[in-house]
Amino acid sequence: APFALSDDLVNAIRRALGPRSGPGDFARLFQAVRIAVNAELEQLAAALPALRDALVPGGILAVISYHSGEDRLVKQAFRAWARGCTCPPWQPVCTCGRVPLGRALTRRPVVPDAAEAAVNPRAPSAELRALGGGHGGEGPGPGGSVGGCCGRGPCVGERGGDRAGGGRPRGGRGGGARAP
Repeated sequence: APFALSDDLVNAIRRALGPRSGPGDFARLFQAVRIAVNAELEQLAAALPALRDALVPGGILAVISYHSGEDRLVKQAFRAWARGCTCPPWQPVCTCGRVPLGRALTRRPVVPDAAEAAVNPRAPSAELRALGGGHGGEGPGPGGSVGGCCGRGPCVGERGGDRAGGGRPRGGRGGGARAP
């Protein structure tokens, strides 16, 4: 039978987990139900590309997540957007034309300090990640100090077309020489 009250769910959890179940178990399961019912992860997954598309060159996109599922989505999106050339290392010329949208400004999520957590009861679970830079005239990309999606000059689909001199260096994607 469907649950009519939240107590019905609590009692079902107690029956399933046994007498050692406690408030932490209930909070975690209620959170999971809320996330599923409100389609929170799906809504975040749909919102992130729209936020990315609204980001202006040189702008910063900051996202605060309140649980690990949200943080995982944000981290994966920022990592994908910061990635440059995806061509295989053996390919002599970049053909993907992929340009990084920026770089992660936070290697790890920024979490509140103890003073903020003491004042704000929701703060302890909050994690902030930021993506910034883009092609505002600095860093890799058109108009920047290092051109191209792979950091080695203009690539296909960017100003200047294919790179002169036979494309990528033979050593792969990295900046240094490889041992034979």
